[in-house]
Amino acid sequence: MNFYSFIGADGVVEYKPKPNTPTHLLTYGKDIIQLTIPENTENIQNVVQVSYMDNNVETFTTIATDQTSVDKYMHKETILSRSDLKDQTSADLYRDEYLQDNKDEKQNIQLVVNSLFDIEYLHP
Repeated sequence: MNFYSFIGADGVVEYKPKPNTPTHLLTYGKDIIQLTIPENTENIQNVVQVSYMDNNVETFTTIATDQTSVDKYMHKETILSRSDLKDQTSADLYRDEYLQDNKDEKQNIQLVVNSLFDIEYLHP
C-alpha cells in the first residue's frame, strides 16, 4: 500500500500518500523515553529451493542464494513445497520473491513516548 489512512477528530476517514522522507522528528531522552530494537534472525531464509509438480512429477528449482545475507546471518536454507505450481517459470518466480522477502531480518522496533508529549503533533 502506498498510502495510509487515519480518522480525524471529526470522524472523517482521510487517505494520504506515504511520504518518502520522515515527517516528524522525535528526540530520544525527551520525546521518547524507551527504545528497544531486538535482533531477530530466526525467520531469515537466504538459500531457497522450491519443489513443484511438473506433469505430476515432483521437480525442484535450482537453488537461489543471497550471498550478502549468508555472509551476514550465516547459511539458512529452506525447501518450499508448492504442488499448485506447474512449471519452472512460476516456481522460479515464487522462489525469487520468497528469497527477496525473507533474506533480511525484520525489525520490530518498540518505543515508549513520554506521557507529556503532545501526541496530536503526530497527526498527519
